[in-house]
Amino acid sequence: MSTSIRNTIETQYNVCKQNLMIVILGSYEPPENKQRLIEFKNSLIAAGYAKATLVEDYPDDLIPGLLTSTPERIYVKSMHLCQISHCNFVVATHDGAGIGWVNELTYCCRNCPNGVVKTTVFDEQRDSQSALGIVNLGMVSLHNMAYEHFSNIDELKSAGERTAFRYLIRLLDKLVQSQ
Repeated sequence: MSTSIRNTIETQYNVCKQNLMIVILGSYEPPENKQRLIEFKNSLIAAGYAKATLVEDYPDDLIPGLLTSTPERIYVKSMHLCQISHCNFVVATHDGAGIGWVNELTYCCRNCPNGVVKTTVFDEQRDSQSALGIVNLGMVSLHNMAYEHFSNIDELKSAGERTAFRYLIRLLDKLVQSQ
């Protein structure tokens, strides 16, 4: 392979990596849980995924028609981000309070085209118990999801980087096929 071709491939890879939009969804309560999400996001950014974002970090003014004063604002915002992202990372934890991330996961399940895996659930394991196992998802089918398990922040970061790399390769493959 010539140096010119290798440089072109590396450039395309780096551009795609920097522009891969990863939305991180999860419970912000209790505060320790939110801190874990922030640490997860920062590890992805440090690995070169510059567009990894938490819902609250994304600017409101970039979402058409978002009314910032309504109680539904965060839900509308997270649903919009789930639609426009390249991939969604839902972090299910045992300590997460509130139903927000469950609503986000439900939305991702119901609005993902068949055969397209755009969402990965990072499922916290504690004493062999799944965080998803303690949540009632009702009639929601999780068949269009990928899964990663973690028991501590280092495992979550590692799983996040592996998963982001898989989405990146899929995106690059689509770009090659379209040319």
